[in-house]
Amino acid sequence: MASRSFIFRHSLNAAEGWDTMLSEHMRETADIIAGYTVGRLVVDLAAGSVSLQHDDGSLLLLRDQHHIEIRNGDQYQHLTADQALAAVTAEGWPGYAGLYCRVRLNSEDLQAGKHA
Repeated sequence: MASRSFIFRHSLNAAEGWDTMLSEHMRETADIIAGYTVGRLVVDLAAGSVSLQHDDGSLLLLRDQHHIEIRNGDQYQHLTADQALAAVTAEGWPGYAGLYCRVRLNSEDLQAGKHA
């Protein structure tokens, strides 16, 4: 009987995981439809740079003129590149690095093809 209970709980946990993944994918798709470029925030303290990493690994260098938002739970938080560089954990790690990020590119970036 214990093994059936374990299998049921394991199946439930797997279903919850799929539900979370689907929810994340839907949010990302909605952001793309809304005109955002999406990816993970990369903060390089040594170089003093902030980038958005696309799924293919390519990087988009971000500057303060970009409208940068990171997802903090269910809310989006606006921050500048300087704020991303300044936020450091007690251990010295970049505080926002690796978080889901969306950026609304300005028209100059779009015309120059820097969004790809």
